[in-house]
Amino acid sequence: MSRRGKSWQFVRRVPTELVPIIGFESWRSSLGTDSQSEAERRLRVKLVETDKIIEAARNGTYQRITDEDLEDHAVLWSLWYEERVQFTMPEAVFGSRFPDAFQAMGKPIGDEIVEPILRTKEQLAGLVRQFVEERGIQISIPSPDWDKLVSLCQDEYAESNPEIIGSPLFKSLGRVPKTSERRLSKAFERFTSERTRSDADKPITAGSVEEFQVAVDRFIELFGDLDVNRISRTHAKGFRDLLRQLPKRPPNEIRQLPLQDQVDWARENKHPVLAKDTVAKLVGGLKSVLDQVAKHDDFVDDLNSWTNPFIGFTGSGKRSHAPVRLPFSQDDLLKAFNPETYNSYRPSEFWVPLLLYFTGARRNEIAQLHVADVVLNAPTPYLKLTTSIATDEHDDWEEDVLGTGKRIKTWSSDRVAPLVSQIMDIGFPAFVELARDLGSVHLFKDIPHQNGERRADKLSQRFTEYLRDRAGVTNPLIVLHSLRHTFAMSCVTKVDSDHKKLSMGHYLENEAAVENYLIHMRHDPGLLKEMVHDKISFAPLDIEGLAQRAAEILEGGEWKARARRRKKPKLSK
Repeated sequence: MSRRGKSWQFVRRVPTELVPIIGFESWRSSLGTDSQSEAERRLRVKLVETDKIIEAARNGTYQRITDEDLEDHAVLWSLWYEERVQFTMPEAVFGSRFPDAFQAMGKPIGDEIVEPILRTKEQLAGLVRQFVEERGIQISIPSPDWDKLVSLCQDEYAESNPEIIGSPLFKSLGRVPKTSERRLSKAFERFTSERTRSDADKPITAGSVEEFQVAVDRFIELFGDLDVNRISRTHAKGFRDLLRQLPKRPPNEIRQLPLQDQVDWARENKHPVLAKDTVAKLVGGLKSVLDQVAKHDDFVDDLNSWTNPFIGFTGSGKRSHAPVRLPFSQDDLLKAFNPETYNSYRPSEFWVPLLLYFTGARRNEIAQLHVADVVLNAPTPYLKLTTSIATDEHDDWEEDVLGTGKRIKTWSSDRVAPLVSQIMDIGFPAFVELARDLGSVHLFKDIPHQNGERRADKLSQRFTEYLRDRAGVTNPLIVLHSLRHTFAMSCVTKVDSDHKKLSMGHYLENEAAVENYLIHMRHDPGLLKEMVHDKISFAPLDIEGLAQRAAEILEGGEWKARARRRKKPKLSK
């Protein structure tokens, strides 16, 4: 490490015997800081990176051609191959069934490939070699680069010929198994390369990389370098539980022992263990790694059904427990939604509690709804509980790039909520159409959306005051959030547990359920309504009376009059 101007530089010589393999004599790059302590942290990362290159060069696995260039070569090979089998492939596939149709074509001529169906890796490699020689591509054979190019060409071949892959009639090569490329160590390499760039969305420091490396190394020592698709919640829980037993700052000779031996030493010597914050940071590191690589379909088999196994294991345990909330009894519900008292002039105060009761959603999920999140023209009307923005014209779910501040609690919270007949009969569709006609983005314009996730705090406070002062619901443990508890309690004994969790946006711990159709229920309003909402016995509210109150919102009678009375008169000059 040396200074150049005000910044620190990383400099390291390449071992002399490896210069012909690596292609240059030394590494030189800026550490991007004028702070010596920060530079030393970044230096350690650079040393780890270059150590891996030196080790790869010595064991014959060093790659000189970039992955991007190899992928380009594979695509060009695929075009080259398809051009040479455009006449021979149809005969190879259909010739036995329609022999007369191909007799007039005669034998292959020129550059045509006689045996277009590739059944062995050697056959494929021969065609790749032919392509490389014709194009003059500089690549060593054999070498790690060559092996990777052949594998990439195999994937391109499988992608271009889906009709024969897997068929016992042809016994063709299929895709290359991705297991070795999707291990946790590879995932961490991808995570590091993407999150340490200066233009990364959420760049991380060299210190964080070092800490996450410790987490990855310990996980691999405990369970092996697993394919990320095989890492389960059982692994996540086991890893967290072991970290909680590891000694804090043990002597060097203890630090070198296997993890379980370190645990035994700490227990025998009553040595302090890792702090909860440290455990949370290490587990959170693995969660971040998997979150990052899940953006790439070459790491995760099925992005629609995959869930990060470390969700729920990253808490430090320092947060205080949420206060106990009780569900509403039927008598309390009838009091709360009595049309004689349930007559706030604010649309959000009227509709949000009703929607919470009939959907079981979280208060912010309902409060942040956009008009386009309400789908009324479907066989089963529903709400889209998502961070995306739905457009009426194409019903596309686009990323929230407009700064509207929509949030959901977890990945599993992205779902739909069916609208039951009661909410429709009260007049919700008419309210939505009015908001749509007015050109509103948010369904409830009277909510302070600039407050983000706390947009519904005042609404919650006013509803609680209403329960105590006017509705006669005096139990202090019954509040706005109790409506969600009420929905959950209504599902007990009547609704399958997994179905209830999906409906309410909870994570499914049953991995078998994640792998089957259940995971797709989150976005099927008809199925959710049939399996959940239709089985619930909702309280017999006065639907007609509530509908009359809803109509008053639209007509602007009592509601607007109340609003005017609450306005402070202007002071005369």
